[in-house]
Amino acid sequence: MNTAKHILTAICAAIALWLMILAGGLIYAMFSTTGDIKQRTDALWGAVYFQTTPSSNGVTMHLGVGNMQVVLLLLIASIIFCTIAVFIASVYKRKKVFVSVDNDSVLDEG
Repeated sequence: MNTAKHILTAICAAIALWLMILAGGLIYAMFSTTGDIKQRTDALWGAVYFQTTPSSNGVTMHLGVGNMQVVLLLLIASIIFCTIAVFIASVYKRKKVFVSVDNDSVLDEG
């Protein structure tokens, strides 16, 4: 049960990290693109893109996934990173390396 909990935690953290990376790439591409000319900005090695096209009403914007292989590679990398982080945290917790603060040891300077 404990191992399943660690696996589920790693997968959920990896998906959250992956989505934050993709959103950060989109935000970067948005702020790097000007609206006065037709321009397409790729971010994260082409994983996401943001494109502007001038129109009669202003600017038309398009955004999306540009290269699915890079997106999946980023997902795999985030899963590996989170799995290693959860494994290290569980080893440290098992060995009681984390320092706990005792309420009696804190001096009251009131």
